Amino acid sequence: MPTFPGSQPPSAPPSPAGRTPAPPAETGPASERQLLHWLTASTIVLLLVGTIAFAWKERQRTLDEAGDVAARRVTRLVKDVEQSLAVARKAIEQAETRLRLRAPDGPPDAWLGEAAADRAALLSTLPLPFELHALDRDGHANDLVAFGSAPSPRAMPPIQHDVTSLPPDRWHVGLTQGPPHNRVIPLIWKAAPNGHGITAYGADIAFTPLLSRLEAERAPNGGGVALFRLEPDGGATVLARAPYVEDHLGQAVDPALAQLLARNRHGVFDTVGQLDGVARRVAFQQLNNGAEQLVIVYGIPTTTVLAGWYGQLPYLLGACALLTLAMGYGSTRLSRSLRALSDSEQRFRLAAASGHVWDWNALTRVLDVPIAIWNRLGLKPPPPDRALQVFTDLMHPDDKGPMREALIRHLREHQPFAETFRLLDASGAYRWFETQGQASWNESGEATYMAGTAFEVTERRSLEEAQRQTLHRLDTVANASPALFWTSDQNMRCDWVNQRWLEFTGHRLEEELDDNWTGDLHPDDQARCQDTYDRAFESRQPFSTEFRLLRHDGSYRWMLDQGIPRHDADGHFLGFIGSCVDLTDLKAAEQTALHQRQLLEKIFDVLPDLFFLLDDEGTIIEYLASAESLLYAPPDQFIGKRVHEVMPPEFVTPFMKKAMETRSGQLVRHEYTLPLPDGPHHFEARLARLPGGEQLMAIVRDISDQKRLENDRERLNHFVVLLFGLASRFINLPVPQMDAAIHEALGDMGRFVSADRAYLFDYDFVARTSSNTHEWCAEGIASGQANLQNLPLDWDPDWVATHQRGEPIYVPDVDAMPEGALKAVLQAQGIRSLITLPLKGPDACLGYVGLDSVRQPHHYADEEIALLKLFAQMLVNLNLRASAEARIRELTGQLEQKVAERTGQLEASVKRLQAVNRELESFTYSASHDLRTPLRGIEGFSTLLLEEHGTQLDDQGREYLQRIQRATLHMSQLISDLLAYARLEQMTEQVEPVVLVKLVQEVVLPFQDSLNERQGQLQVAVPGHLQVLADPNGLAMVLRNLVDNALKFTPADRAPEIRIEAHEQDGTVHLQVADRGMGFDMKHHDRVFGMFQRLHRQDQIPGTGIGLAMAHKAVERMGGRIWAHSTPGQGTTFHLELPQG
Repeated sequence: MPTFPGSQPPSAPPSPAGRTPAPPAETGPASERQLLHWLTASTIVLLLVGTIAFAWKERQRTLDEAGDVAARRVTRLVKDVEQSLAVARKAIEQAETRLRLRAPDGPPDAWLGEAAADRAALLSTLPLPFELHALDRDGHANDLVAFGSAPSPRAMPPIQHDVTSLPPDRWHVGLTQGPPHNRVIPLIWKAAPNGHGITAYGADIAFTPLLSRLEAERAPNGGGVALFRLEPDGGATVLARAPYVEDHLGQAVDPALAQLLARNRHGVFDTVGQLDGVARRVAFQQLNNGAEQLVIVYGIPTTTVLAGWYGQLPYLLGACALLTLAMGYGSTRLSRSLRALSDSEQRFRLAAASGHVWDWNALTRVLDVPIAIWNRLGLKPPPPDRALQVFTDLMHPDDKGPMREALIRHLREHQPFAETFRLLDASGAYRWFETQGQASWNESGEATYMAGTAFEVTERRSLEEAQRQTLHRLDTVANASPALFWTSDQNMRCDWVNQRWLEFTGHRLEEELDDNWTGDLHPDDQARCQDTYDRAFESRQPFSTEFRLLRHDGSYRWMLDQGIPRHDADGHFLGFIGSCVDLTDLKAAEQTALHQRQLLEKIFDVLPDLFFLLDDEGTIIEYLASAESLLYAPPDQFIGKRVHEVMPPEFVTPFMKKAMETRSGQLVRHEYTLPLPDGPHHFEARLARLPGGEQLMAIVRDISDQKRLENDRERLNHFVVLLFGLASRFINLPVPQMDAAIHEALGDMGRFVSADRAYLFDYDFVARTSSNTHEWCAEGIASGQANLQNLPLDWDPDWVATHQRGEPIYVPDVDAMPEGALKAVLQAQGIRSLITLPLKGPDACLGYVGLDSVRQPHHYADEEIALLKLFAQMLVNLNLRASAEARIRELTGQLEQKVAERTGQLEASVKRLQAVNRELESFTYSASHDLRTPLRGIEGFSTLLLEEHGTQLDDQGREYLQRIQRATLHMSQLISDLLAYARLEQMTEQVEPVVLVKLVQEVVLPFQDSLNERQGQLQVAVPGHLQVLADPNGLAMVLRNLVDNALKFTPADRAPEIRIEAHEQDGTVHLQVADRGMGFDMKHHDRVFGMFQRLHRQDQIPGTGIGLAMAHKAVERMGGRIWAHSTPGQGTTFHLELPQG
């Protein structure tokens, strides 16, 4: 009969988060800056205080939760011990009852064991089994529990005890005693006075089950649990401890525990273990019901409890630093976080999972079910007389039959009663229970009483099911793996192989067990394998070996066999487990790899590249190189070492970063520089991962020569850029700024080529002199411009003649020149090298530009000389532009005089045109009025004729009159459109900013009736802020024409769909009017905007053919443009582009 553990107490509600104290109010006047500083400092202080308080509170909460866990585990252990001792007391009471009923002269061992077998079955169901003895005055023990069919007293040594010193109604607890395999904790209970010489009862709690129970409670949190005996002096002695340490048994600890028990029988406190020196959060509880001398203590290491807290602490401090930088904002957010964390603190509970004792009176058929079961099921306990019926109703239908059969076998055949079943709780879910019990029979063999224990095993059943599924998955994995798995027993005999092994050998399982499998070993490998196995089993150490195994097809395959010892939960050696992997293909691949390596070595003997192979940790495994002179270190100094141990620090970090990039599978290039004995060398490394991704391959090439060429090319590119910059500066340079620009350009050029002096000389062939007109000198170089004016040209005729031929003069080293006048002049000025380039104009040489090197000689490459020639040509062009601009200024004066004369003539022409326009406008108004007068007469008389004499005419006559009316109306509309077209000339005079959306809404309003009649839609998507520069009336006229066309050109059997939208675009407004009408072919695009141009007959689509022409002219007069996009049968979109307002 199962029982249930007690219901869990509700968790305590989370304590309210503390409120951050407000900063003190300012007590005296202060400036706003002082107040800001004070508030900032206050915010930082509050932030630090709040962070520390929050961290401490989290620490305490973590410790409190650990204390709750420890307290619950202690409670479960206390209940188990008390339950066993309660059963022992029950047995003692039954024994004393028998003593009172028996004659004093009868031997006690004849009747004390009468019900021993029954009690043994009951006690074996307890979580902590024990043996119970009756002790006489001499300490001899008589078993009250006998394990076997024939009860008989057990031979035990006398147990010495002083009855007078035993406390009444209390258990006297002895120290743990006995050999390790049969160790017990003895407890003695003083017997009631009797005439049979029984002075006490002894209960021996088995030590091994108790230790297993303690171990079960301490896992998996890594805690420690111990059973102590309280001593009279206030100390405590260790009776049992998990984890088990032999030396700790019987060891005494200080009286701190007794002092705590004096104040409270249970509690939680922090202490440092005297046995191991570990700080713990400890829960303790003293036993009740006469076992007050026993205390169970559960401790969890503080470091384990606070591991998560310590892990979060750096993040909390980092967040505090960031929030401190944010000052007031950080203080507010931290306060919210603290409140949120305080409000979201979790309280959890874990009910104690322990068994309960039940009993059943077979005579009254009353089942005593503990109230805890009903609470666990969420049900109200029924009356005692209905408990059995309710209990049966709650049992799962599938369990009632097995339960009934088990009870019948026990009651009738005295077979053990142990069963599992399910009960329905209040939520409609079934819970699993496991029960064991023992009945009592009277002299006639009828069961009169039955009692037992029950445990809820719902969680265990779930775990067993999960374990079963896990084992099934493991079996599936073992059979799905390509490896051959095996296990052996303690005697080296094979006791299991997986399905893959059987498929490999083609044998059945029974053919492979014991030593039969060794027959498939290659004869040459059998002795070696046997020796390996013998040594492994003897040392019980892992082993690895290779051998050839016969496959089902008759071929031998190389196998790698690896095995490790296996043990049970108690550490007992069970044998070995291992796997075999087919190495045949791998060995063939190794042979192939050997040939490939030899080929690779030959390749790198002829290539200039270096090859390096590194593992995933940066260790250099191998290298190949034809020129070891390019190695940073000798091979014996880097093979087998990591990169950072060999290479300089500035190389390691970027190289490893590039190596990480190769994990994505791509080829990575890395350039770097290394100092070698002959100077720095530039290298390029191509990095890639080998298949599998665990090794990195690096192919390195010396690119020093290539780098030098690239540097030279880059320098020339910079030279070109400099020239382009100078050219762009000279293009639009005003003539007054020309001298300053030339001086600045000389400085730019001199600094770029590392010259010490740059200068410009002008040739005056009339005066036969040359003068230094511009000069730039580097820092520390003296200028000689003042002394270089009006120098005679005949000082060195070859110098001038060379320039006149357009050739430069380049002296790379003055000291190396032959003796002569030129060398003497240059040495007198301290010049070490120079180059001069002629300024060759269209007709003559204008001078030259020169660059001197004073500090040291300078070499100019051919490319530099070519670019310097371009610079000289720029200076020539600059000189020519100055001359040209002087001529332009002269011609400009003459042109301005002619423009003034022509402007007067144009103004007179404009006045004449304005007069003609006014006369034309007057004529237009007169013509329209004169044309409208006869039209109104025709329309009026035709209307009267139709209304008053229409009955006298036949159908054809009435049709003629209607045609006259339609023609008159068309002519009137045509005159109106022509007049409007003429007025468009004045459109630009009224251009102003117009709110586009307002104008669009005013235009489309009159069309709503027509749209409603045809069930059409008109959508407007124009931003409210958008404005255009336009004539309001002219733009309204354009939009009306476009909307009217959209309605007219939508077939009558189709609902019109019109959309007007606008958006900004590069300083203009783009307006679109789109419809879903007939559309037109785009080859007629230009025609639709012409005067009187129509694509449909008048009887198909009414109109004058002027509307789009007016729209086109109006938009152009407002400074915009209009165009269309159309597809026949799909509609037309008109686009307008106008200036933005």
